[in-house]
Amino acid sequence: MSTHKCTSVPVLLILISLYLGSCGNNLNSPLESESPEASAVLMVSLRGADQAEVSPRTLVPTDISGKYLRLTFTPETEGLEPVQAETQSSSLIVRLAPGTWQILAQGWSSKGDWETAPDLVILRGAGTVQVKADEVLGTQVLLYPLGTGTGTFKLAIQVPGDTVSGLLRVYPLPENPDSLIPALDLYAGRTSGEAEGTLLLQGSLDLPGGFYRAALDLSRHAGDQVLNLRKSDTVHIYDSLTTTGAYTFTPEQFVPGEVFTDLEVLQTYLGGLLENTPDTPYLISLKVNLSTTRGIFDTLSRYVALDLRGSTGDMLSGSAGSGSGAGYLVSIVLPEGVETLGEYTFAYCSSLEYVSLPESLKTIGNSAFRWAGFSSIRIPHGVRSLGDSAFADCTALQGIDLSGLTLESLGERAFQGCSSLEQAILPGALPDKTVPDFMFYQCTALESVNLPKDIESIGSSTFGYCASLRSLELPATIKTIGHSAFNDCSNFDPDIGSLTRLETIAYGAFQNCGIKTLQLPASLSSLGQSAFQGCAGLTLAEIPESLVSQIDYLTFAYCRDIQFKVGNAEPSPLLVINGVLRAYPGATGEVSLPEGIREIAGSCFRGNTGITGIILPASLATIGGGAFSSCSNLKDLVCLASSPPSLGASAFQYHHADLKIYVLDTSVEAYKGASNWSDLAALIYSLNDRP
Repeated sequence: MSTHKCTSVPVLLILISLYLGSCGNNLNSPLESESPEASAVLMVSLRGADQAEVSPRTLVPTDISGKYLRLTFTPETEGLEPVQAETQSSSLIVRLAPGTWQILAQGWSSKGDWETAPDLVILRGAGTVQVKADEVLGTQVLLYPLGTGTGTFKLAIQVPGDTVSGLLRVYPLPENPDSLIPALDLYAGRTSGEAEGTLLLQGSLDLPGGFYRAALDLSRHAGDQVLNLRKSDTVHIYDSLTTTGAYTFTPEQFVPGEVFTDLEVLQTYLGGLLENTPDTPYLISLKVNLSTTRGIFDTLSRYVALDLRGSTGDMLSGSAGSGSGAGYLVSIVLPEGVETLGEYTFAYCSSLEYVSLPESLKTIGNSAFRWAGFSSIRIPHGVRSLGDSAFADCTALQGIDLSGLTLESLGERAFQGCSSLEQAILPGALPDKTVPDFMFYQCTALESVNLPKDIESIGSSTFGYCASLRSLELPATIKTIGHSAFNDCSNFDPDIGSLTRLETIAYGAFQNCGIKTLQLPASLSSLGQSAFQGCAGLTLAEIPESLVSQIDYLTFAYCRDIQFKVGNAEPSPLLVINGVLRAYPGATGEVSLPEGIREIAGSCFRGNTGITGIILPASLATIGGGAFSSCSNLKDLVCLASSPPSLGASAFQYHHADLKIYVLDTSVEAYKGASNWSDLAALIYSLNDRP
């Protein structure tokens, strides 16, 4: 910000007054409120940032014409009040009292935008000016756009033809470790270059508005030598626009990378380097026999991008484990020829954001990538086996595509605990036509999964606690749905009625799901306990008569609004078949059971704390064991049966302290003497005594 003193004050004031007369529509300032002796005139020039002054990758518009600009002048001197002014041109004149003033300039698309949404600022600038009395000053405010909306950063790089990798990392400024942006593999999008012997590496990222630092790492092979190049740039993403970075690199710009053939030498070398951060890893090439070398990552004591393409061997095993150096691995490129990743190969590599796997890879072992830090990974099409927990607890992993794989073996818990995983694309066929146990257990962000068309079995807890799961079509070929398979999938509403080959729904399979209506297929022969417990939105369940005997108090527990439809009968909140009441999950308050019910199944009302009273019909002959156990708010029970119904053990266990049982006056003594009723004799009263 610059200031200068003018010696022709009277002449300039006359010119300024003439200027103000012609620019009144662009000005709202207190020129008349200050006396000339106690103030100075400030001429403010407003402009957009020149493209030449900033990085070529920074998107900054230079034209501010037509924008509504509002300036606030805040005094540092006590006793002065702030001054505000507005304009829709690139200049402004205000009168300010002597002192030091901070200038804040803000811009909107129009004055209407400021009036209706003052927080949606698109331009901002700042400055400081010193004012003396009877001065005419000139100052300038540079306006930069604020990051709003979403924009695209494209990168196109021409490099020598022997370039073998191009990796782009983008970091928000100021850096925010919680704003993870996946590393972009530019080499995957390589094309023929414009000149012979060159490659064009390209890719794009959609980013929220704001400032970013882009770090580009390139690597090429010249004979046995590994050559590297690193470039850093600043990117400004602004309001749905696209900025493109275009670079051409020549072989001379690449420099030799550090190459090691001995782990002890590597460890000593890293120990002598400065401490660094994951976004500034040291570029290291390692040439060893991977099949016989152990503890590669244990040697790391600084953040490293590791290139193993000079190494040999068909297996990498146990290199990370729980070693203290595993967390320092930032990226890794494996050589062709590696066929097997052994158990825990990359486990605990929490900073690992990029992995390049060779096309030769066939086997990924148990827990090979467990607790790794990447948000995406490409699995080569030649992989035939994924071990137990292969990618378990990769909490940054956002998507996985296995569609190109022909798997011969798929272990349990492959993606368990991948809490950021939103989409999974499975192969067209799975081993044994089964989705393994716990495969997506606790993938709380998972929304969409495709299942192969010939799947016959979904394992235990396969989708347990996938609370975001919505898009999942169950193939008609399914025969078995395992224990707790969809437990707590609160947004999942499957069409179970279309599963015409379904034979088994195991314990808790759909517990706490988002099912609204349910039709159980006639093919179903086994229905586990608690299968639909806690499906609070379930309003109608159509049940074949052949299954009613398998339904107990837990099958639909806490489904308070449910209606049952058995065969051709009308829907009812009571599930009754052949005179036996098997379930009444919606019972609350004082309940009266209809005549015709001969038996209340064991545990029928167990744990129902909503019942305060119940009237049992004269037709009742049997009350099953535990029928009213733990009905802790039941205070009144009326039994109209003249003969005491057969009473199962613990039928009223853990009852309310004030429970009273009322029976016909002529039946009191019979009840008090009947088996199991006699234990409740002190609670039995004549119906005539009921208030």
